[in-house]
Amino acid sequence: MSGKPIIVFDTSGLNRLAKDADSQPLVAGLRAGYRVCLTAMSVDELLATPKVEDRTKFFDYCRRISPDGIICLASAGLIIQKMVATFSRNPDAFDWMHVTICLKAYEDAIARYEEIVTDEKLSEEQRNFAKKVKKTFEGWFRNLKPGIRAIYEKAGSRPHPYAEVLKLSQEDGGIFWGFAKELYRTAQEWNASFDSLDGPDPDRRESERIPVPDDDTVKSFVSACPSFRCVVLAFILVWYDRSVRGDGAKPRFEAGNIDHYMSAYLPYFPQFITDDPNQQSSLQEIATVCGLNTQVRLYDDFYTGFMVMGKSA
Repeated sequence: MSGKPIIVFDTSGLNRLAKDADSQPLVAGLRAGYRVCLTAMSVDELLATPKVEDRTKFFDYCRRISPDGIICLASAGLIIQKMVATFSRNPDAFDWMHVTICLKAYEDAIARYEEIVTDEKLSEEQRNFAKKVKKTFEGWFRNLKPGIRAIYEKAGSRPHPYAEVLKLSQEDGGIFWGFAKELYRTAQEWNASFDSLDGPDPDRRESERIPVPDDDTVKSFVSACPSFRCVVLAFILVWYDRSVRGDGAKPRFEAGNIDHYMSAYLPYFPQFITDDPNQQSSLQEIATVCGLNTQVRLYDDFYTGFMVMGKSA
C-alpha cells in the first residue's frame, strides 16, 4: 500500500460522490492525496441499485478514486470469522492487524465492473437478500421490546437511560458478554461448516452445535480484537434503541443493520465518511466507547474541510 493516508467511504458517501455535480475537485483530491478503501458491504449495496445506469456510474467512481489499484475489505461477518479462526488457532500470537481482510474476488470484479453491472438478476438477488436480512434483524430486536417493557412495568420503573444501559451491559454477566459469546460461537460454527471458507464440510452434520465459549476466552478476544468489540457494541446500541429505550428518550441510534455492521471497519481507518446522519452518530459513539481515534464524518463536513484546505494550500 502507498504512503498516502487511508480513508473509507460508506455507501451513502459513495452515492454523493457519484451524484454531486461539484464533486470533481474532491475526486481529483482523493486520487492525488488519499488511498481510498472500498468495502464488500458497500459494493453489495451499490450492486443492488435498481437502475443499471446508476450502477454503472457508482462503479465507475469506485474505480476512478482508486488510481493506485482497488482495495476492497471483506464484509463484517467474514472479518469476524477470520479473526475468530486466527485467534482460536493461537490466542497468544494473535494480532488483528496481521489478519488479511481484503477480498481479491471483489477487487477484480470492481476493476472490470462492466461485467457485473448489467446483470439484472444479480442486482435483484442482492436487493431481495438485503431486504430479508434487514427484516430479520429489525424484527428480532423489536420483538424483544414488549417483554422488556413488561419487566419495567412490573417493577414500577422506567426503562434505564442509555448511559446506564451501556454501563450495566458491560458488567460481568451483562448482555454485552452474551452477545459477544453468541457472535464468537456463530463465527466458529461458520468456520467449522466450511473448509477454509471454500465449501461445506461433508463430514459435519447440521445438527451439531458448537458450545458457547467460556468467559475467559471471550474476554480475551474482545480485548484483543477491536473489530469484534465494535460489532458487539453495535448490537448493544441497536438493542437499547429497538428493545429498551423509553418513549421519547434520547439518544437514538436509528441506523440500519448494514450501517451498524460497518463498525467492524472503524479500527482500520482514521476517517470514515458517510452521508447518513444516523450512521454517523452511531459509529462515532461506537468508536468513542471503544477508545478509537477514528473520526466518523458526514460527507458535507469532509467536503467543506477538503475544499478549505485546498484553497489555503
